[in-house]
Amino acid sequence: MDNITTAPASGVVSSEGVISEGVSDEERYWLIWWCIMTLIPCVLGNILVLVASIRYQAIKLDHISVILIRNIAAADLGYAIFRTLPMLSNLLHNRCIYGPLLCKVTDFLDDIFGSASVVNSAALNINKLTCVLFPYRTAGRNYRTGILIATFTWSCVILLWLAMLIEAESAGLPVSYNPFLFTCGYEIEGYPPTALVSILDALVFMLLPTLIIIISTGWMLLKIRHLQGIQRPRGHHGYGSVAGLRHSLCPVGCHGDILAACCHVHRRYW
Repeated sequence: MDNITTAPASGVVSSEGVISEGVSDEERYWLIWWCIMTLIPCVLGNILVLVASIRYQAIKLDHISVILIRNIAAADLGYAIFRTLPMLSNLLHNRCIYGPLLCKVTDFLDDIFGSASVVNSAALNINKLTCVLFPYRTAGRNYRTGILIATFTWSCVILLWLAMLIEAESAGLPVSYNPFLFTCGYEIEGYPPTALVSILDALVFMLLPTLIIIISTGWMLLKIRHLQGIQRPRGHHGYGSVAGLRHSLCPVGCHGDILAACCHVHRRYW
């Protein structure tokens, strides 16, 4: 514990850890309650998703969406364990209870799992959008494609955060504890290379995926709005007509979330 420093004017260092002086007891109690109410549903919910999708095949979506949902659940579970749980432990003790090594490990892993969750969510939105725009082309996607996409996203996340970890270790950056956030990690302020990598990671794994999610969701909603304006044509509904194609636009396994709404619109108005 003696090797862990604190943020300026945020607390004092003792042989037992860092005592928080920046947060009142009332605020700390509310934060403890928030962590508990966040941690329990997150852990149980994501375990339920993993068991239901892997053991019972309960998620009836296209193969890529199923793979990405599993990876999002695993990433959220990891983030809860390596971010929310250490934060709750520090809140309960009102000090940092982890040594420098555990602080480095939890800081590194919560960055990986948090970034992987956001990136896989963006990939899931892109997959949904392509299912809506190109239903014929996406009908033949299989689990192998989903595994390749998930492997690529995890590899990018791990490699970039690993680069930051190597740079921080080679520079000998100290580990600091923030009593306001009740978390510990590398003190990168004042060291340009590591700070630059951190900013790059934030742009690649936070800003860009968030923009992708917003744009793709808006695009899908506009597509559904366009489908709602299509009127049922009069005349014979033979093979190749609009009515005959309505089920083709909803390929097997693509009946989830926004795509399910899109398919419902097709069947209702066509």
